[in-house]
Amino acid sequence: MIEFDAILFDFDGVLADTEPIHWACWAEVLKPFGIALGWDYYRGHGIGIDDKEMLRALAGLATPPVDWRTLFAEYPRKKELFRRRVLAHPPFDPALGAFLGSLQRTYRLAVDLERTRRNRALARQRRIAALLRRTGRRGGCDTL
Repeated sequence: MIEFDAILFDFDGVLADTEPIHWACWAEVLKPFGIALGWDYYRGHGIGIDDKEMLRALAGLATPPVDWRTLFAEYPRKKELFRRRVLAHPPFDPALGAFLGSLQRTYRLAVDLERTRRNRALARQRRIAALLRRTGRRGGCDTL
């Protein structure tokens, strides 16, 4: 049997499922523009693509149509709404803390934060560490 020294987790989509929260925030922010953003549309056209690309497509669905840059101007509001919701209700499975704890007894654990810009990554790292502490895990995960 192959033995491992460490386990690397991706944060979003593995440790946390934040897509429903992103969707709900975008739906709320875009509603005043006459855009009814349904989950099925978001799941098929909004996950895994750049927000600007998604907003370009949604701009044509607005009633009346709107320039995508007008929609993108709402991004800071969406971002803050998302931050508040995630902090109020962390998107973790209730068993995650115990699961990570059981692994931590045997393996070194790490979380991949997809660092593209150092300053943003450091701020995100602190937020993720705070969220992971709420699972009952008081550290024990390195970040990459």
